[in-house]
Amino acid sequence: MRAYYEITTALKNQLDSQQINIVKLGDMADVDLDKQGIYPLAHILVEEARMGMQTIEFDINILFADLVDINTDNKKEGTPFYGNNNHQDVMNAMINEANILTQHLMRGNLFASNYQVINAPTALPFTGRFKNMLSGWMLSFTVQVPNIDTTIC
Repeated sequence: MRAYYEITTALKNQLDSQQINIVKLGDMADVDLDKQGIYPLAHILVEEARMGMQTIEFDINILFADLVDINTDNKKEGTPFYGNNNHQDVMNAMINEANILTQHLMRGNLFASNYQVINAPTALPFTGRFKNMLSGWMLSFTVQVPNIDTTIC
């Protein structure tokens, strides 16, 4: 069975073609928290798989994250709404990257390759979740892939 390899590789290849500098796979503890990391990043987390007779459904979360830069040179430039950082820019850019991936899964090249979303993807924002002021979105969706590689003979 190659379904896990295929879906994670397909997601990585799509994310590599977007405005993401590094794509990682694994546990949440594996997220690059060092400021030396190349941001923005996408971190793929495969949460659960359900095997059917002809398909496998994978519950997937993808963390889209970037560093928030705080302008310490002139704090008077900030406003109560925008503050003195690029938080709004980070949130906008990361939801855009999540949306691009979602559209490829729902009607683009990933859909055409039989990687199809079976529920409405959701994105949950996070701010300052990690020690280095990473902010962004956690995209959650279930993708269905063909289960054609396994024989029972």
